[in-house]
Amino acid sequence: MCGRAFLFLVVLAAGCADNKKSANPVARKGEDSPPSGGEGEGAEEHAGGARRFTWGVVVSTIQLVHESVDPVICPSGWTELQSELAARGEGQLPPLQTAYVNRFANLFEFMRASMAAKAELWESLPVLRLSTVWPCWAANEQWRNEMGQTVQNLLAVGWRIELTLLHHDSYPAAFHSTGGFGLGGWSHDAAADAFVEYARSVTVTMQRILPAGSRIYIANEPEAMLFNGYLDQSGKWPPGGKNASKSLAKAFLNMRRALREAARAVTEAGFEPAIAINVRPLLDSKGTPPERVLDHLHNWWLLDALVRGCNDNNFSGSCDDPEPAALNTIGLTFYGSMKADDKTVELADGIDMALPLINVQPDADLFRRTLEDVYIAYGGSVGVAEIGFSSAIPRQMELWLREYLSAAELAIPTDKSSFIQLHTLFEGAEFSEGEWRFHLLDGCGFDEFGEEEGCQYTPWAEQVFEIISSN
Repeated sequence: MCGRAFLFLVVLAAGCADNKKSANPVARKGEDSPPSGGEGEGAEEHAGGARRFTWGVVVSTIQLVHESVDPVICPSGWTELQSELAARGEGQLPPLQTAYVNRFANLFEFMRASMAAKAELWESLPVLRLSTVWPCWAANEQWRNEMGQTVQNLLAVGWRIELTLLHHDSYPAAFHSTGGFGLGGWSHDAAADAFVEYARSVTVTMQRILPAGSRIYIANEPEAMLFNGYLDQSGKWPPGGKNASKSLAKAFLNMRRALREAARAVTEAGFEPAIAINVRPLLDSKGTPPERVLDHLHNWWLLDALVRGCNDNNFSGSCDDPEPAALNTIGLTFYGSMKADDKTVELADGIDMALPLINVQPDADLFRRTLEDVYIAYGGSVGVAEIGFSSAIPRQMELWLREYLSAAELAIPTDKSSFIQLHTLFEGAEFSEGEWRFHLLDGCGFDEFGEEEGCQYTPWAEQVFEIISSN
């Protein structure tokens, strides 16, 4: 990485070859509509009026860019855990797919492909959200510089850029605790302060690059990261805990403080703070205390603190020490539901929590009800931070997306403009096994001189653009 020049490109990415079929029936490069970078939500015009939803794509950098999992460039909880697993003869960094993070070797390749993608997608998907990756930002000055250049170049070709401070990227390696979880990962005493310092560094850098008012997500699915990292029986998410429930509780408390202060740093820098929360409805609950604790901690505990300013310090459902709210923009990520296992763990003295049993089957009615629950409970600006489906049958994915779009239209009041973001733009490593087919582009090709040869749409993209064009 250190020996590679990262070119500052302020040119529009070229369109695809003339003989290539376009999947996008809306505006194309060279037509009258200019890029909309920096404008507020609901600014896009469609069929004579404002669009109901602002569409975008969200990517997790750590799932796409190989540098982000290089222990020399970005030492992290992932790289430390990978080293531990390898020493035990357990091989790669599961539970990811076998070819771990192999789409782009570095940020430059990701930036170049994303610039080319904008020339293809143009106004259909005006927003691109990417993550800045805490371990990489903290450890590597060149990563910080290249991330700033990446954002600047993507803005220059018309993307409206949003950032995510934390999106599956764990924590810097210094907070990893080998062989024990009492002070490992987010439960480390210094983790919260370090994250806040990182958030401030990102906002200071981006004040020179991003338009004022740009949206910065302080985290994407933070609760999923902690549940997997401290409770999963595979031990294959950092820090690798198995039923490490007391450490989970401490990690949540540390993260709550870190995210609140990060949101304030985002606001002070002139940006809009947001959070993307993975809400999984708890089905077939008998109403037992461990079930209520599971629903509360997984779905609502962080939102109560950040949006309502209601801190529940002992996980009992109480509001112990209220303080001002830190943000009011919520993005829902919805990937099915959960049920309560018979097994429980103890979070704090006298507070037991049921372990979750996850079902990822798409369900439009549950999606609608969950959006309604979030909107009614918290108000503010509510949208969809991620929609992703995976099926070998694109027609089935199309039906799911149409059902989810109808559900969002029912759940969000008609006088509110909102947002829907698709996961994901390019194929990347996923945090579960099997083939995933919900990316829009198989890639954007370049010849030996670096000239663009066009982007390859997936069958799923063909369905997506047809739906967006009529929305």
